[in-house]
Amino acid sequence: MADYRDAILRPFRDLKTMLLGGLINAIPIVNLAGIGYALQCATHHSNSPPKWDALPRLWLDGLLVTLGSLIYMLPGIILVLIGVISVTFDLTPGQTPALAAWQLAFIILGILWFLFAQYILPAAQVHYAIDGRLRSMFEFSEVIKQALTFNYLKTWLFVLLWSVVLSIAGFILSILTFITLIGPLYVNGLITYTILVTAFTLFGETYLEGN
Repeated sequence: MADYRDAILRPFRDLKTMLLGGLINAIPIVNLAGIGYALQCATHHSNSPPKWDALPRLWLDGLLVTLGSLIYMLPGIILVLIGVISVTFDLTPGQTPALAAWQLAFIILGILWFLFAQYILPAAQVHYAIDGRLRSMFEFSEVIKQALTFNYLKTWLFVLLWSVVLSIAGFILSILTFITLIGPLYVNGLITYTILVTAFTLFGETYLEGN
């Protein structure tokens, strides 16, 4: 069973690694390495977080997983765009209630797909972290098998709640450090690092339990 307490404490067990993680996650483009690092947390089984080694490799992993995640989102983007564009630009003059319902249906289906993709994406990302091939993100039978378990649902809901709590704390700290200008950016980097380490530690443990 995933150890929630250890996962929460893990980012704080190495202050130097945490401070560097905050910096990396605060810089656009460079922060792709933060995503790659999170994947490493899913496969590196230790109470302490892994070191920031092989940054180019971490950055490449982060880039590939980001691209894979965008592909997951693509059907939802297309569905929402069809609905929004047809309404906004009135591509269908003489609109009937039935047609308006179809337009709304496209938007709703797109939103539902976004929610579904957000739910299964951690399973796909961890599957990539373990397998090391981008195509493994799209081995849907394995991804769905992982995502449709009670332990995965519990982990996903916990990560969502923990992310909300830390995001609120980060927002408050950002206000307090606003006068420093770069303070809010660094706070956001630290919060992102903390969320990612805890989240992927838990998703990695949950993945192992499901195999």
